[in-house]
Formats: sequence, C-alpha cells, structure tokens
Amino acid sequence: MARIIIHPGEHLADELKALNMGANELAKELGVPSNRLTEIIRGWRASLVIQPYAWAAGLARGRISG
Repeated sequence: MARIIIHPGEHLADELKALNMGANELAKELGVPSNRLTEIIRGWRASLVIQPYAWAAGLARGRISG
C-alpha cells in the first residue's frame, strides 16, 4: 500500500485551522519570524522540525498540557 506524503506545512496549516489560530499569531507567541511559518505552510521552505510548532500552538492555547 502506497503512503500518502504531505509537506509538513500542510500538517501545520491543519493544526492551526483546528486551533482557529493564524500563522502570525503563532509566530508572535513562539518568538519566531512570521515569514518562517508562512513559508513552511506554503511549501516554500523545508522544515525538519515542524512538530514542535504544532505542539507549541496547542500548548499556547491551553489545548494540550506540557
């Protein structure tokens, strides 16, 4: 069975949508440039460390506990 491969930015976009949060808002909360996150979401930038961004979005919103 073939795996479906998605770009990490697509996963991040889904997480932000579920949290009703924008990339700029997350960037401010994380203290990273907003263009870094938007470039990841658009697929213009590769990211090897996308999961911490998604996790931090949930943590910042109180959706998960650290």
